[in-house]
Amino acid sequence: NNTIINKGENMSQDKNIDPQVLEYSEKLTRLGIKHEIITHPELKNARQTLGYFNLTMSDGVATLLMKGNDKFIAIVRRDDCQLNLDKIKEIFGFNSLRMATPEEFVEITKLPVGTARPYLPGVSTLLDQRLFEKESLIGGSGSFNCSIKYQTSDLKKIPGSKAAEVSFIDKEKTILEKGTKHRVFSGCRPTARLHIGNYLGAVKGMIDLQNRGDLDCLYSVVDLHGITTPYNSKTFQSQIRAIALDYLGAGLDPEKCHFMIQSQVPQHVELAYFLGTIYPVSRVEQLPTYKDKKKENPDYINVGLFYYPILMAADILVYKAELVPVGLDQEPHLEVTREIARKFNSMFGRTFPEPQRFATTGEYIPSLKGEGKMSKSVEGSYILLTDDLETIKKRLAGAPTDSGRGSVVPKEGGVANLLELVRLFEGDKGYEGYVKDYLGVGIRYSELKNELSEAIYKELKPIQERRAFYEQNPKLVTEILEQGRQYASQIAKATLTEVKEKMGFI
Repeated sequence: NNTIINKGENMSQDKNIDPQVLEYSEKLTRLGIKHEIITHPELKNARQTLGYFNLTMSDGVATLLMKGNDKFIAIVRRDDCQLNLDKIKEIFGFNSLRMATPEEFVEITKLPVGTARPYLPGVSTLLDQRLFEKESLIGGSGSFNCSIKYQTSDLKKIPGSKAAEVSFIDKEKTILEKGTKHRVFSGCRPTARLHIGNYLGAVKGMIDLQNRGDLDCLYSVVDLHGITTPYNSKTFQSQIRAIALDYLGAGLDPEKCHFMIQSQVPQHVELAYFLGTIYPVSRVEQLPTYKDKKKENPDYINVGLFYYPILMAADILVYKAELVPVGLDQEPHLEVTREIARKFNSMFGRTFPEPQRFATTGEYIPSLKGEGKMSKSVEGSYILLTDDLETIKKRLAGAPTDSGRGSVVPKEGGVANLLELVRLFEGDKGYEGYVKDYLGVGIRYSELKNELSEAIYKELKPIQERRAFYEQNPKLVTEILEQGRQYASQIAKATLTEVKEKMGFI
């Protein structure tokens, strides 16, 4: 559904385009910078965006906001190029140079992090000379739903800009661009059955990625993480199997991805130890998830729980994965992974990519209890993927409501959560209809909950049918997991060999 809108057409008529993007486009036009606006689904980084258009990183332009001494500057380079920071410091006469923090980026640009534009009014701009090897490049627009195709020669018209050769081509990335598929990794603990929050927040993203065809997707039941909180060793294997069935039922296709059990690939733990030796204790102690888990289980605070984010980093980095489809709540852990990758690369040479989170449409699924998010650890807050229609109705029946009518639609609480579920499973039209009723004649919650139950069950029914098929064919499931283990082991062993060589063990 990507739409290319050429400069000069009546772009204000296209409702898909953020008004701020149109305003920015007008500024470019006044500067004489030829460009095109391209609309697309929400895409959060350059690799996702360029991949969507079947382009390589050499076709993208990135704008980096940096701070040297006490001055902010914009560096504009191709996405396949690495910057020579010493050269930039020399050009500007800086003693120090660093990336702007997310807070600084938002304050200076007034844009969401990840949407930087080549033209940032009031900011000195340095254009890397390699930009001009391409006639046009796709870059930021200020929106995750739009990109802009820039005429590169015209970027020199950006006020206060100058051009210089300040980059080099990363040979490893160039090799990747010539055919090797980029890798995806994600996993789920076997502590409880999958619910619709897991499905919309992570599993659906995993399925979207496997179906693209241009990615190497590796998914896992991360059972080692499951024993960091209280568990029953006698039922643990059946829990692992049940989660595997949930994944397969949800749509993981062994013809399109690799699926395995984390503990069956020992390199996860081995790499975690190596990575743990270069990462500070103080940083792990700051993680909100670690603090939350300690509060949830004050009598079960163990070293494994503390080590959780290091093992998670190893889960991802042992496969050199670049995309991780997980919910928004896992972003702090993913940032730890990126920090560890950067630290290792700086100490021992480039080895690991810095993985990015693949965002899905349902990143935050509200609890049925009226506050917080849907969680496996909060009884009564969730709907399982295996729930039948009557069970779904019973679970929704307990969701808190109000009188059904008011002058302002609640933005939090039971009613807000119910309406968000309506939007997710019945679409914007259904949501807008109930909002109109709330502000007018009133909502009859019994009807809303009944219709919502039907909509949720309609989406879950094919999942349950696929799950039943795999449950009736246990040998097939065992074969799928064994094939996944073999594939994963080959990659993990190669990574560990490289790590040991660089750290002086071979």
